[in-house]
Amino acid sequence: MEFEYKAWDPKLAQAIQNLSNLMQIYQYLLNRMGGNPEEALEAMGQLQEDGVIGPGYDLEGFRKQLEENRLIQNTPRGAKLSAKGENKLRELAFEEIFQKMKIGGQG
Repeated sequence: MEFEYKAWDPKLAQAIQNLSNLMQIYQYLLNRMGGNPEEALEAMGQLQEDGVIGPGYDLEGFRKQLEENRLIQNTPRGAKLSAKGENKLRELAFEEIFQKMKIGGQG
């Protein structure tokens, strides 16, 4: 395995961090909105308007990233989860359930 070292790009690092933060927020909201990506994205927009999500976050770009990663697909009625997105939602639900079991101690 070879490693190639390049100059540190703080803008790229911040963009990756922002995407990670947005994905965590999106996944949380998606789970709470019953798997409806349109509602989750609308809630993210409202959070940005309320100042919870900073104005530096590009929510439209984030939506396009979700489409490019095939997690959502556009329909005439708005965004809906793709099969890949549904699988991701199931994974998140299981993780949440098992985290709560760990917190609760003995079963």
